[in-house]
Amino acid sequence: MWRTWLMIVAVAFPLWAQAAGAPFAERVRLGNSELALAGSGTFRYGGLFRVYSAAFYVGAGTPPAKVLERQVPKRLELVYARKVPRDAFIQAGEAVLARTLAPPELSRIRPALDTLHRHYRDVGDGDRYTLTYVPGRGTTLDLNGSPLVTLNDPAFAAAYFAIWLGPAPIDDGLREALLQRLGLDA
Repeated sequence: MWRTWLMIVAVAFPLWAQAAGAPFAERVRLGNSELALAGSGTFRYGGLFRVYSAAFYVGAGTPPAKVLERQVPKRLELVYARKVPRDAFIQAGEAVLARTLAPPELSRIRPALDTLHRHYRDVGDGDRYTLTYVPGRGTTLDLNGSPLVTLNDPAFAAAYFAIWLGPAPIDDGLREALLQRLGLDA
């Protein structure tokens, strides 16, 4: 009997560890600012296959209704669990933005969006994209700690972070997880 339990644990532990997602720091430093982990979660394609684990950082005490505002520094980290081609990032972003932004708003951020799209790369298991917004400096996309592009357009930052954090995000459950420590009643 104990051998059966040992086999179950041996099989289940790697699956549990994979489901737990990537480890994330409790705090990150952006220049002179320190951001706290607001929450983390997992995005699953079709609800089944883990695509990435995500963490969102913002200044402690920031209410959820304020996280997309221009004066609020923020960071989103995405750690991938599988290969994802660059075109998938572009298609997913375009789909969410098309359903959440009015056509004039989408046209307004189009130059920055197209620039960001040109800098996406294919990723594999363990790769980490980081999207960081610093007021006055802009939004920087990093891949595995190497900066790919910085876009100094606050309207773009608000729209792009809304893909995960806005009222009609890519995944409602992920949004709730990313804002978990801030509370969602604001």
